[in-house]
Amino acid sequence: MTKAILKWARPGLLLLLPILLSPVGFAYGAGPLVLDGRSLLPAVVAEIALEPVTVSIADEARQRVRDAKAVLLAAAANGQQIYGLTTGVGANKDQSAVHGEKLFEANGQPTAKFKADSQTFNRALLHAHAAGVGPMLPPEVVRAILLIRLNTALTGGSGMEEAMVQRFADFLNHDLLPVIPSRGSVGEADITMLSHIGLAMMGEWEAVYQGQRMPAAEALAAAGLEPIQPFGKDALASFSSNAFSAAQAVFALREMQHIARTGRMVFALSLEGLNGNVAPLLAEPSQMRPFPFVSAVASDLRGILKGSYLYEPSEMRPLQDPLSFRTAIYQFGTLDRALNELEQLLTLQINSADDNPVVFLGKVSPETASQANIKPVTIGTVQGVVVPSASFSPLPFAVALQRAGIAAAHVSVGSLNRTLRLANDHFTGLKRFLGTDKTVHAFGAIQKPIVALAAENRDLANPVSLDFMPVAINVEDMATNAAHAARRLRQMAANLAGLFGFEAMHAAQAVDLRLEASKPVAIAAATGTFKAAFRQAVPFLERDDQVLTRNIAAAAAFITGYRPAAP
Repeated sequence: MTKAILKWARPGLLLLLPILLSPVGFAYGAGPLVLDGRSLLPAVVAEIALEPVTVSIADEARQRVRDAKAVLLAAAANGQQIYGLTTGVGANKDQSAVHGEKLFEANGQPTAKFKADSQTFNRALLHAHAAGVGPMLPPEVVRAILLIRLNTALTGGSGMEEAMVQRFADFLNHDLLPVIPSRGSVGEADITMLSHIGLAMMGEWEAVYQGQRMPAAEALAAAGLEPIQPFGKDALASFSSNAFSAAQAVFALREMQHIARTGRMVFALSLEGLNGNVAPLLAEPSQMRPFPFVSAVASDLRGILKGSYLYEPSEMRPLQDPLSFRTAIYQFGTLDRALNELEQLLTLQINSADDNPVVFLGKVSPETASQANIKPVTIGTVQGVVVPSASFSPLPFAVALQRAGIAAAHVSVGSLNRTLRLANDHFTGLKRFLGTDKTVHAFGAIQKPIVALAAENRDLANPVSLDFMPVAINVEDMATNAAHAARRLRQMAANLAGLFGFEAMHAAQAVDLRLEASKPVAIAAATGTFKAAFRQAVPFLERDDQVLTRNIAAAAAFITGYRPAAP
């Protein structure tokens, strides 16, 4: 697992490694994934959520949950008005009674009536907020949601009951997955979707158990779990979270990172297919304009192209190539930078509390408490305070998702234009559309779907975080559409795999045509290995007897599934 962490770590994450490699901070492989609320990596979430996973809760994190719940109830007992506990939520934050009766008596003292009132209120909240739109989420996304919300609850910020926190772990360990709609969030906590988790914990709604969809009560019984009754702030804590948006984002990040890495290999093969100029990749230009992410891509490509004929003089090689080739290091480098930032922000997101109100464990100065009109509490050695917050806003990573989308669109257009140039005999010196003596049209008509995919990615790169309307009687007048931004980036990654598939088809065809020429050329060992693997999926186009639709699908699947051999 250490190798896996190092493989995915970026420079901004290296400071986390002492925690991640500690016995408690992170452990997976030899046993359960140990969660502590502080050291979960986005790549780990995306990697392990693809299959059922076993988790356990670190002892200090479990104690943090207990302490936070005690502080929450003590603050209510002291008479503090607490959103979602002693008041309603949303526009109903000014309400503390239902049907004319006070919801919470005795300032939140844990009497039998208080508990009954609180459970009634929690059930009503979950029912009222279960308002998502289908289709339903696939199992790997639901697992990622459960993992993320469990880990963020272990910060203590939610004030969630220990039994409910444990139930998140139980659901993961039994692979009991609540049925969750895929749409309905405006990106200011995914309340209308995550509410289905609390319903399933109560034995209501539906769940998938051992691959079968059934009523949640039957799934609980089959797994040997008892329904729970949310109490205190449990209902609000279960759905007032960005766990869905973050789950979609970690998959978008993982998929785009992989496609971007594979795309460099495709570009290197394209440069060889073009008989292009390696000058923009050399160290000297990077030293004169040292954008670090651009320089890193140039260095990587020099390694990939080591031993290529491109480093030998050629009378047929132009002084400068089209910009889609010359600026490729800027395209890939800018995308790398955007994904690096997204990774860092998601790491913070899934290891912090995004609750409102948030339970803070620690000492608060009297001045701060007075200014915020909050009441710190002390229970033995535990100190804390319940603070209204805007922690539910995912704007930092929502904007980062869109920045990555803009960068990915530039990479998409670069791939499109390189592919079109490879089909142009003016640039390659090869036969038009990369045909042979036995073809009629070769790669002529195939250009249309390439342009269509790139156009779709340009559209998907348009920002969506500002497209919202005020809701809750104008109280909730800001939003981010974080989940939608993540979904768009995932679609862009899939489209980019298709575009790189098209480019690889053209690059491999061009290289093969050059290798068959009277003066054969030597391509790099790395691109040679890549092309050989690609040719197992997509054959050389010798004559017009292949259905290109099949080849296109095979090429995209190859790019999506490609993993270089271990050195």
